[in-house]
Amino acid sequence: HALDEVVFYEKALRLSREGKGTGTGGELLQLLGFMFDYAGVLVCPGMHVVPLREDGVELLVIQNLHEGCTALRMLDIKIGQQTAVAGWQGKSRIRAYRQAILDGMTNSTEEGFRLEGFDGVPPALASMDPMLDFSLPAGVVAKRKRQAWRIMM
Repeated sequence: HALDEVVFYEKALRLSREGKGTGTGGELLQLLGFMFDYAGVLVCPGMHVVPLREDGVELLVIQNLHEGCTALRMLDIKIGQQTAVAGWQGKSRIRAYRQAILDGMTNSTEEGFRLEGFDGVPPALASMDPMLDFSLPAGVVAKRKRQAWRIMM
């Protein structure tokens, strides 16, 4: 897990326990109601990952996303007008620059959020292929389809 994710979930857990949110109407608490449950961090000392860590692995303990679902539709929404900054989380200047170009081509810059991923897409939306207007080799289409979906959404 990323360290910033732990900070986010811990803050959300604390706010929900305290019953406090931002603004007069507690808008943040209303938003947190749509998140899956988070219980904390589990340290597994017997497990190791690469690069090797002597203390084992830390795992976020969250609700099973498929619990109670026969079909799951999940949206991954990136929040923020700028979704990458050079030097943050090891991001290089060139990668941050490339991400800034993507932010400008999507609605991140204008609206402050964008749809990054969509699992369980309904058939009507799945039939909207953003690559139909391009006559490209199949390998190129498969590689670029995800990027085209980002821009289309």
